[in-house]
Amino acid sequence: MVLCFIIGTFNCISQNCSIAFISQFDKSNQGIFWIFTSLSGLSMNIARAVILAICGKDDDGITKRTLTCFIIACLIIYATIFCLFKFLKSKQYTYSHSLSTSNSETEVKSQLDNQNDEIVIEFTENEEIISKPSFKSCLISVKYIALFLFTNYVISFMLFPGVSIYQKRYSFIDSLAWSSLIMQILFNLGDFFGKIISSFHFYSSVLLYALTILRGIFFYTFLMSAREPDDQFFGNDYFAMVDIFIFGLTHGFVASGLMQIGAKKSFNPEEKNIISFILAFFFTLGLSAGTFLALILEEH
Repeated sequence: MVLCFIIGTFNCISQNCSIAFISQFDKSNQGIFWIFTSLSGLSMNIARAVILAICGKDDDGITKRTLTCFIIACLIIYATIFCLFKFLKSKQYTYSHSLSTSNSETEVKSQLDNQNDEIVIEFTENEEIISKPSFKSCLISVKYIALFLFTNYVISFMLFPGVSIYQKRYSFIDSLAWSSLIMQILFNLGDFFGKIISSFHFYSSVLLYALTILRGIFFYTFLMSAREPDDQFFGNDYFAMVDIFIFGLTHGFVASGLMQIGAKKSFNPEEKNIISFILAFFFTLGLSAGTFLALILEEH
């Protein structure tokens, strides 16, 4: 439990710092960032498959796999934090940040020129806007995005992996360790492709809100698949595979899309940081709430 708490704490620090940093960049870089977040989950489960094949699935193998995974997780998190600090001091970050800030200010000036009201804004020597953004105004600007981001993560982690994987009985392979791992990899693949699709920016916030609500249908499909194993349609293993892939696809598309739309709600770098903090908080809260509420669906 202590190890889990330590890993979770440092993971949140590195993750939320990364989200704040990427909000300062253009939409193409943001899309790439969210694609790589899905690759992290996919690579993790592929590594688990390799460790499972080497260590085996007996009791001794479980202990070895657990220790190996914890060591790898700790090393990756510490390496990530170290790389973040190194990146902040790099010339690439300084150049990209200044370029992004310059583009943002150009867009702000263009918008102000089109307004009829007279708004006076002073610029520093670096042409940064001197306006102190408030937390309340930032929260109001992304309130619906934050709410639906929270809802999306609650839906995902109420069902994944408990109901969608561990309550289902599989027949295509006689091993819970391998069958559950295959299903998790299918979720990761769906998440990966969903985030690739979201990087094309063809959607609106309304579409993402609607898709979040529609994802509620997975409560029915996963529960039917888990609780009605004799049903020829819902109890079929191939249905469960397709179902979890689509589940991951919609999760990745909605989560990445909402985060990217939220980052575009302001052109002020300080406001972008506050908005990124708000969105990171809500998706972390949604993940935690979904994991806790999953106990409601526990099969007794």
